[in-house]
Amino acid sequence: MSRARAKRVKKQLERTIKSVPVSDLKQIVEEISSGADERIQNESGDRQPGRIVDGQKTIYTYADLVHMFPLVKFTPEETIPLSFNGVRVQAFNGIEMTVPQCYKDIYDQHKRELRKSPRLPVEGYVNEIALGVGALEPERTVRV
Repeated sequence: MSRARAKRVKKQLERTIKSVPVSDLKQIVEEISSGADERIQNESGDRQPGRIVDGQKTIYTYADLVHMFPLVKFTPEETIPLSFNGVRVQAFNGIEMTVPQCYKDIYDQHKRELRKSPRLPVEGYVNEIALGVGALEPERTVRV
């Protein structure tokens, strides 16, 4: 908005305010202020992830998470996908990565859960496959 237009709008508001009873002014100012705040949020370039706009939820992006959480460096001990609010990153075994703190927290929680879960003994659950069995066995032809 140009300065000249802003001055005209201000004069119009001042004239209107003079005609409104003082008892109603506070309510009118609050309504105008809340309407202006809502319009500014809707039209500004500032995205608010998770906020519902026109019946649709604003989705998170990696850039949103970078602004919301501090960045941390860590080296995962396994290759695993990490997901936070629908934004996924891939952690690779032994490769240091710099990510928002939320991903490190998810990885740490995963490691804690692995330590807590009981390990099943491999014997009794896995049967060895003998070579030459089933589809791996070469076909034998018998000639008569």
